[in-house]
Amino acid sequence: MKMKMTRWLSVIVVFGMIAILSASASAAILIDDMEEIVWGTDPDCTIALDTDHAVGSYSGRVDYIGTGEGQVIKTYTTPQDWSSQSAVTFWYKYDITDFSWTSTIYPRLLVHMDDGSWNSWYGFGVKTTDWTEVTLNFDDISSGSSAWNEVTRVEFRLRPDKAISLYIDHIQVVPEPATVCLLGLGSLLMIRRKRAAA
Repeated sequence: MKMKMTRWLSVIVVFGMIAILSASASAAILIDDMEEIVWGTDPDCTIALDTDHAVGSYSGRVDYIGTGEGQVIKTYTTPQDWSSQSAVTFWYKYDITDFSWTSTIYPRLLVHMDDGSWNSWYGFGVKTTDWTEVTLNFDDISSGSSAWNEVTRVEFRLRPDKAISLYIDHIQVVPEPATVCLLGLGSLLMIRRKRAAA
């Protein structure tokens, strides 16, 4: 009887630890859910809410209307600490049915720091008209080497060779998944159950 209680207590502890790790692994910092416009623009593009969305009720439609590099910018008045995060994720798509006429879109995501430095990803994702979720890992930046503890500005940039619209939705930064820990705890549980059954 005592052995059974000990076994069940071990199971409860292991599952409790898995639940805690799962909760921490799913924690994320929302940059923008695109339910309202909080982004500024430069003269080469505009941004507006659109009911064509991936998550929630709206997305942000960035219309490129210029000849230079168009930018949409979100600025933080208080620097944000992303040092415990590992990637930026968001949904996106383009409004073009035929990409043959555009040789380049050159999308970029830049994250600026309080000291004037930045990290960036060049050419994220693929040319698609379907909503697609992309994950940009901090370890895979195209340029930059800044720490992530004083984020002051986030930018999407486009430099296509013709007019284009980029839809973006539900932008967030996410922590490193606790996959290895969860697998280890799962293995421990299986070993204990096999020993108990033997």
